[in-house]
Amino acid sequence: MTALRTDRTSSWEATHRAATAPVPVHPLEYACWLLLALGAIMGGLSFFSWRDGALALLALPVLLLALWPWPPQRPDRALRHRTAAALMLAALPLIYLLPLPLELAAHLPGRTVRLQAAIEELGPAAWTTVSLAADDTWQAWLKLVPGLALFLAALRLPDTRQRRLLGAILAIVMLQALWGLAQVSGDTDSSLLFYGAADDHRASGSFANRNHFASLLLLGLPLLAVLSAGGGWDWRQAPQAGWRLMGATGLLLVTTALLASRSRAAAGLLVLEAGLFCLWLLRRRGLSPRLLGGGLALGLAAGLYFAAYLVPGGLELDSADGRLGVLQRSLTAALAFFPLGAGPGTFGSVFPGFDTLATLDKVYINHAHNDLLELLFELGMVGAALYAGALGLLAAALWRHVVRRGGDAVEWACVLGLCAVAAHGAVDYPLRVPLVAMVTLTFLGVVLRPAATPPPRRNGVDARAASAKAWPWPTQAGPGPRSAP
Repeated sequence: MTALRTDRTSSWEATHRAATAPVPVHPLEYACWLLLALGAIMGGLSFFSWRDGALALLALPVLLLALWPWPPQRPDRALRHRTAAALMLAALPLIYLLPLPLELAAHLPGRTVRLQAAIEELGPAAWTTVSLAADDTWQAWLKLVPGLALFLAALRLPDTRQRRLLGAILAIVMLQALWGLAQVSGDTDSSLLFYGAADDHRASGSFANRNHFASLLLLGLPLLAVLSAGGGWDWRQAPQAGWRLMGATGLLLVTTALLASRSRAAAGLLVLEAGLFCLWLLRRRGLSPRLLGGGLALGLAAGLYFAAYLVPGGLELDSADGRLGVLQRSLTAALAFFPLGAGPGTFGSVFPGFDTLATLDKVYINHAHNDLLELLFELGMVGAALYAGALGLLAAALWRHVVRRGGDAVEWACVLGLCAVAAHGAVDYPLRVPLVAMVTLTFLGVVLRPAATPPPRRNGVDARAASAKAWPWPTQAGPGPRSAP
């Protein structure tokens, strides 16, 4: 019995040493860090520019490394399926670039009147694309490439490397917060303002729009809350004072910068994130789901009560070009192209055709300020299905983490950040901005990464711990030795 206990102890110690050994940095990590750093500087504009083309070009090494069959193990079936699905969805904008004869394209929904002039000038035998603005669709695809590369990298990276990637994102979030606070304390002609100054001092970081700056901060806040409350990434280990101090400091810094952005929606979502995180902490201690649901409903009711003073001002009900007016016209335009859509990225160039006498030559509308309506406008039925599928994934993740208490703290923080961005997308367009889209898709890759299948034991030592330094699938160490009966 003593020999058996000694053998078990020595096996577990060998497993623990192998699993906790430092994991070397892989080239894919370096490529992801570089892409995120460049995105933090060049990825703050929703309009297409040379910056988006440069980011798409720089994302190609990340994409190739994420798809490369690294030894010693091949990706499992679940990972291959997720990768294939992501690549097929990413190819969707390219389908709208397929050529069609003008005579055939004119019979597609919403295109009869718009293509009539081209038919009269070029003849029905001339060719055009399915998209009503081929250049815009191509640009939309280029803006998608960096986020796709980071999503596939997050799917492929193991736990340790994934945590380091999230740490790089947190560093960007805190630096952006410092940048925004420096803008508030500086002059309106400061060189810290990349895209000009607003009428009053507002924090915007490297973004052209303060609301998109706030979206990035909302993504990082739950991860900082995890570090502050848990003292580290893994709550199964003893908390560390250094992690807690860094998390609390970052939480205070980012919250201050978010409020300095003066974004109405972000202020409300900050309260919602704080409430959900507190409820999750209580749930981890065994609180009843019914009591949690009642607390959440009470918090939402209080938020809606106070939001009643802020929402009408944001919707600009007295203006034909206000948010509510744009939403109504966007729905009408989307139904004109249903079920095919006008093409990815075409909203800014096609939507002005739906101007009325009350809105003509007033304000240039480049986005619908609502993700569902813009997807419905550009992709038709497919866009609505994609939006519903994304909400379904978030709902399933919320159920798994809050009600069933599955997953870990880092995954929950990513889910909470994704929910905040999805809610912000109901009144804005954060995912049309490269940096926010890159961070969002990285978080989505963390949430959707399939769990690695534990390999068989060899010579009394867990093989998954023996391959802790291997690429690409090290897993967590097993439990400690059980006491002999």
